[in-house]
Amino acid sequence: MSDAPSKDALEVMADQAREERRLGLLILENKTGAALDAGVPHFRTCAELWEKAGWPTRRAEVLVDLGRLYAKAGNHGDAAKVLVEALKALELANEQRLALDAATRAGQSCLALGSNDEGVRLQRRALQIAQDLNDHVQIAMCQLDLANGLVQRRIQGDPAEAIVQCDKALKTFISFRKGPLRAQCHDCKASAYAILGDHAASAAEYEASVTLSTELARSYDATETLAHWAEMERRRGNFDKAIELHNRCLATHKQTGNKALLAQSLRRLGLVHVKRELYQDAVACYQQSLDLCETIKDHDGISRSLYLLGAAEANAQRGDFALVYLERSLAAAKDSGNFHHQEQALSAIASLHRQLGKNDKALAVMQEWVQVLAKLGDRSDQLRVLGSIAELHQEMGALAEAEAHLQRLVQVCINPEDQPQRFRALHGLGTVLAKKGQHQDAFKNFKEALPGFSEQPPARARILHQMGLSALAQSESQTALEYLQESLAIYTELKDDKARARVLVDVGNAQVALGNKDDAKDLFDEAADMCENQGDMRATTIIRKATKGL
Repeated sequence: MSDAPSKDALEVMADQAREERRLGLLILENKTGAALDAGVPHFRTCAELWEKAGWPTRRAEVLVDLGRLYAKAGNHGDAAKVLVEALKALELANEQRLALDAATRAGQSCLALGSNDEGVRLQRRALQIAQDLNDHVQIAMCQLDLANGLVQRRIQGDPAEAIVQCDKALKTFISFRKGPLRAQCHDCKASAYAILGDHAASAAEYEASVTLSTELARSYDATETLAHWAEMERRRGNFDKAIELHNRCLATHKQTGNKALLAQSLRRLGLVHVKRELYQDAVACYQQSLDLCETIKDHDGISRSLYLLGAAEANAQRGDFALVYLERSLAAAKDSGNFHHQEQALSAIASLHRQLGKNDKALAVMQEWVQVLAKLGDRSDQLRVLGSIAELHQEMGALAEAEAHLQRLVQVCINPEDQPQRFRALHGLGTVLAKKGQHQDAFKNFKEALPGFSEQPPARARILHQMGLSALAQSESQTALEYLQESLAIYTELKDDKARARVLVDVGNAQVALGNKDDAKDLFDEAADMCENQGDMRATTIIRKATKGL
């Protein structure tokens, strides 16, 4: 007997699936922020129904809708997963148009996550599909998308290829009279030239983009390009030019009467003043931005302005004022359901509490920070903050809590992209165990962590030093000597005399344990001389006193 649904059952499933998709699309098109979450179950249910009905292509179409919703909500991790899944199904079904959309969106989400290699790979795939379709405008759009991905990745050869791709796209956009897309090509070329260090060519491309957008009466696009240009000038320290460009934006927004964009331009101008360390000028810009946002009830603008006010006050060493603004920013972000703004505020508040020595408060904020990162689907930063929580427990002397956190962190770091955090957690766990006197377990964790720091000489030298100390504590003097000497060699190459002096003393202790007192005395004398040259008389006295006892 067949398990396939009957014709009547299939019709019921299809009707239900179409209704679920309709509801999901209503939410996708009309909601923002946290309200978008309500669309997820509709799209998921729809996809399950199409799967049960045996229509994989329709299921894939709904997965693209779900990917669009995740991307709109800023959850690019989940967006990339479902879009790549949809792409595979659509390519199998030879649905090239739909596959092109899935590949393009998947690439954009990967780039938003910072997964640049995967993002560029998917953009190249989208370009190939467009070429197979022989759709000239789509080919040009994919060339522009690829160019933007290359500019973001910026490895050797990427900026030059981005310029080539933009030039190809420009020819098509000129032929088909796609003015706004022509402007975007000039914008992308400007970024590529800036990466290559050709700032004159970059400025010319930015000006070409602004001119096009202005001729097309697209004032928003023109001011966004001016803002990108100003950011380039700010980064390279050309503050006067950056201010001039931001003032052009302000003049346009005043003319059009767009208070939200005027507030945004004021915030951008404030960042230039921060870079110049003119914090009062920055605060004035941010306060004007806040006033405008409150007038028009721009909740995201309010939380962003408050955050920047807090950051400026913190930079000006006015921690108490900074905390007030940052906590107001967090409250505003919670009211609007903006998890990205919540994450920024929590990060700054935690950092400020630590600077002010309020570790208990910092710990509570960091726990909340992890929860927000989980909602954003940002696994990498979530793991990083969990590691920071363990470090803070360690600083506070709560070694048991630090150990538990780090052990859990080691267990959950199972993906290839988690490995850097896993190595850091292993090192941290070894440090905690050594402090607890559990040197055998500490040594084991240090040894497992060591390969993760092969290209970080200072960290590698530190771990080797710690391994030597743990071996010495277990009376494994020869093993200790080998690791300590390797650590010493790295510090010598790094010309880090402070660290070198510390390790010299421990190498000397290992030699004493092995009965080589003459070698130990020479090492202690060298360490004492180094400390004396550094002006550390306390360490010099302690070492010389120990030397006399040999």
